[in-house]
Amino acid sequence: MEASPVDGLVIEYLERMHRVGEEVLEELCRRHPEAAHELRARVGLLTRVGLAWGGPDEGSDAEIAERLRRGLFFRWLAHETGGPSDGEAG
Repeated sequence: MEASPVDGLVIEYLERMHRVGEEVLEELCRRHPEAAHELRARVGLLTRVGLAWGGPDEGSDAEIAERLRRGLFFRWLAHETGGPSDGEAG
């Protein structure tokens, strides 16, 4: 599967969001208006599943790790693939 140009923008967003904050999304959308809609959609999905959030004031590394530990991504993945989640037998 070949990476789309938006993939690189999502990676840039994830790399910079904790240092810069949410304004990085707006900056990327201004720089790449042709990709803005898809970029916003992907960032929105990552936010809903708990893999992207806020900026430098959104918690310590331990708090971020806790969000991931709670399994938000894995619950979403299980839902999307029809697999087990929340203690269901698999």
